[in-house]
Amino acid sequence: MDKIDSLLRVIERYDHYIEIANNKANYLLAFVISLSVAIAALLGYSDILKFAIDTPFVNILKSLAILMYIANLFFVMQILLGVHRIIFPNTSSPSTPTKSIIFFGDVASLSHIEYADSVKRMTCEGFQDDLSFQANALAKIVGEKFNNQKRVMEITSRQYIFSALIISILCGIVSALS
Repeated sequence: MDKIDSLLRVIERYDHYIEIANNKANYLLAFVISLSVAIAALLGYSDILKFAIDTPFVNILKSLAILMYIANLFFVMQILLGVHRIIFPNTSSPSTPTKSIIFFGDVASLSHIEYADSVKRMTCEGFQDDLSFQANALAKIVGEKFNNQKRVMEITSRQYIFSALIISILCGIVSALS
C-alpha cells in the first residue's frame, strides 16, 4: 500500500469519527429535549403550585422541585450549547503555500478551469502533501469535537441526576396528595 492510499484511509477514518460525533450529538440533543419536555409535562400535570394542602413539608417539596427544574434548565442550556459546538461545521483550511485541490474552501474559490489546471499541474508528491494537510486538519477537528463531546457528557450526567430527583419529588408529591 502506498502513502497516498494510506493517507486516504486515514482521512476516511477521521471523516467517520466526525460523523459519529455528530450523530451522538444529535441523539443526545433529542434525548435531553425529550426528557425536559417530559419533566415539564409532569410539572404541569402535578399542578404543583395549586395544591390545597399547605404544610411545611409540601411547601419544601414544591420549592425544591421548582428550584431543581430551574437548575435542570440551566444544564439543558449548557448541553444545547455544547451540542451545537459539536455539530457546528469546521470549514477552516490550513495555511498551505498553494491552494489545496482537496479542501472545499480552496476548491470553491477557484473557477472550474482554474481547478482543472491545478489538478493537471499537481504532482504525486504535491498530492501526497495536500492529503497530509487534510489528514492533519481533520485530526484537529476530531480532537475538538471529542473534547466538546466529553464536556457535554459530563454536564449530561449531572442533568440526569437532577432529572431523576425532580421526577422522584414530583411523583412523591402527586402520590402523597392523591
